[in-house]
Amino acid sequence: MKMTLRLKIIGGFVTVVAVGAIVLSLSVSGFKNCKDQLLAMGSNTIPQTLEAAKTCNNAVMLIADVRGYLLAGDTKFVDRYKATKRENDQLLEGLIEHASTEIRMVTSDLKRIAEGDYSFNVAEAVVGRSDEIGQMASAMQGVLTTMRGILGQIATSSKQLADSSEGLIAGAEQAAQAANHVAGSIAEIASGAANQLATMDETTKFVEKMSSGINQFADHAAVVDVTTKKTLQAAQTGEDKVKSAISQIENISNVVTSANEIVITLGIRSKEIGQIVDTISGIAGQTNLLALNAAIEAARAGEQGRGFAVVAEEVRKLAEQSEQAAKQITALISEIQDDTDKAVVAMAAGTDEVSMGIDVVNTAGQSFIDIAGLVVTLSEQTRNILGSIQDMANNSQQIVDAVKKVSQIGTSAAVETEIVSASTQEQSASAQEIAASSKTLGKMAEELNNITSSFKV
Repeated sequence: MKMTLRLKIIGGFVTVVAVGAIVLSLSVSGFKNCKDQLLAMGSNTIPQTLEAAKTCNNAVMLIADVRGYLLAGDTKFVDRYKATKRENDQLLEGLIEHASTEIRMVTSDLKRIAEGDYSFNVAEAVVGRSDEIGQMASAMQGVLTTMRGILGQIATSSKQLADSSEGLIAGAEQAAQAANHVAGSIAEIASGAANQLATMDETTKFVEKMSSGINQFADHAAVVDVTTKKTLQAAQTGEDKVKSAISQIENISNVVTSANEIVITLGIRSKEIGQIVDTISGIAGQTNLLALNAAIEAARAGEQGRGFAVVAEEVRKLAEQSEQAAKQITALISEIQDDTDKAVVAMAAGTDEVSMGIDVVNTAGQSFIDIAGLVVTLSEQTRNILGSIQDMANNSQQIVDAVKKVSQIGTSAAVETEIVSASTQEQSASAQEIAASSKTLGKMAEELNNITSSFKV
């Protein structure tokens, strides 16, 4: 209805402008009527409003052209034209500002929706309009209402799903734990039965072999007795050898101690030689200085002192050679002193090692004595073991029969236990799958709840 009225007004305005081209006063009056009607219309569609404003502006331009032909030089008409154009420009700016404000309102609401905010309502003044902006606002309000309802239902359902999954997870985990405990116990029983059965088989074989091996062991025990006597003799011989080794090591210790003292003395003598070399080096330096002074005096003497200058030069060279030799000797003595110090340290270490060797050999000698005593004791115990083994041989057959009976019972128990263990493992696997599915369901419910919580309703 408003659109039709607006078009009629614009059409009337154009007609007034056309008539105004012939009758100027009627045209100006028609333009004012058009302006008043536009302002009185209220809200309308943006394209229609802009088109009407454009038409008004064109009408003003047309009136200006007609004015040039009809009322040339009429200043009063020019003033009326300028005033009318200013009013038209103000009207156009107002319409554009009004439309921009409404567009900004709609854009702000759309941004809130894009950010997940559904907790507001579109302004009633905009929703109640029948133009494009009003239709857009009504659609936005419908989306807000629908999304609030959907998000509310999702939040309620996800909460119920989370609560149900927690109970299911707890029950499934308890069932899985119980099944695991049972499966573990059955597996341990089965493993124990299998191990016991294997042990019984091995025991049977061992007892059977033991009976035949006891006699052989008795023969070996006799051989051990002979070997023990030989070991005792060897231990006594080893003890004598250790005593000889101790004597030799003590002699080595004395030699090392003497060598250590000689090396220390050598170090002292090398230091004394170093002092002598220092003295020689000092004398060479003084000689060099005297030769230099003599050369200076010979130069002063002129031709008469030339021969003396040659002698002074030779003395200076000899002094320099002496000083160089002294430096070389000093370096050699320094190296000798370093080597001597190292030798002293090595001799001290050798002395310590020899001392430790004496202790070790003494310990070895005592060990040989202990071995001899142990061999005697071992010989006596071997004879006692021979008597016990003979008694064991007499009862070994009875042990073999009893072990065979126990082995048969263990075989039957192992078979039954393996059957129960397989069934329990299947039950445990099913319980674990249920627990895993329950956890997945709970995680999905939590994710769904987090998603719905990100929206504002």
